[in-house]
Amino acid sequence: MIQPYQPPVSSDDIDLDLSRNEGRPVDPELLARVAIADGTANRYPDSTELRSGIAELRRVSPERVLVTAGGDDALFRCCAALISPGTRTVTTTPTFEMVARYARLHQPDLVEAPWKGGAFPIDVMTGAAAPGSTCVVVSPNNPTGEVIDASDMTSLSGAFEYVVLDGAYTEFADIDITGTALSLPNVLMIRTLSKAWGLAGLRVGYLIGRAELVRQISAFGNPYPVSRFSLAVAVERIRSNHGVDSYVREVKRERQLLADFLRSRGFDPIPSQGNFVYFEAPDPQPIVDRLADEGIAVRVFPDRPGLEDSIRITVPGNPDEYDRLAGALASALDTTAMELNK
Repeated sequence: MIQPYQPPVSSDDIDLDLSRNEGRPVDPELLARVAIADGTANRYPDSTELRSGIAELRRVSPERVLVTAGGDDALFRCCAALISPGTRTVTTTPTFEMVARYARLHQPDLVEAPWKGGAFPIDVMTGAAAPGSTCVVVSPNNPTGEVIDASDMTSLSGAFEYVVLDGAYTEFADIDITGTALSLPNVLMIRTLSKAWGLAGLRVGYLIGRAELVRQISAFGNPYPVSRFSLAVAVERIRSNHGVDSYVREVKRERQLLADFLRSRGFDPIPSQGNFVYFEAPDPQPIVDRLADEGIAVRVFPDRPGLEDSIRITVPGNPDEYDRLAGALASALDTTAMELNK
């Protein structure tokens, strides 16, 4: 039996939650500018304006865009549309845990190629391809932050009937393969406004691919997945684009600082292109507990095989909050080291 997803839960004492990969809060003035006309709350939403805005942003035609309830909804639809019992489905491990969860709902022949701290396993992935098979890749990968390059994406496109590329963290990446992905006829790319754009609570994502394929995927889900209010905010958010670039720059700066700090303390963080840093510690829990004492939550994976020693820290994208994290982490590492040496 597939167990339901359990999101990380923080106590009331946590006021800096870095266990999730949510973006910076949007400017309250943006929300104040959004108005829903009287008499429209009883009408089903229309995503046409947002589709057009996304199409302009990504330089594709609106027919190639499907608006979804976050990137998760897009991923769920892809799995429902492209995977059937016995279908060979290839992905990586570790990765975003909903990939395997959604895929297994359709009883696939699932192959998971190890990918942690090394080159993308292109030979294993393409070697596992079969007629009618589907490949799902998250890049930058969650929880490690590793990326696939354009050459490997092209190879996947040639080996599989369909390739689903979850690019939720693409805005933070130094290697952006969006152009390559969108040029390949059998690739579906998932994007979201939850991360760099700061709208995680409104659940707005989208799928881009060949128009005929996007139309096929659209049949596997609710006809009105995103509310009028969420659509209106998303339209304004994309139109203004305020603060996204500066936030991404700050995330990249803090990501490098955090990785360098961890290396200076003897850890080996995986080079990340997400808005987080992933590393392994012999015993993560004391570090997590010490940070929690300072009101800071980070992510651990005690119930995921192979990740029991892992810690993932979302960088806040805010200099003051980063300084607070850095100080608390230094103290936590000092304290746990002292206890181990007793």
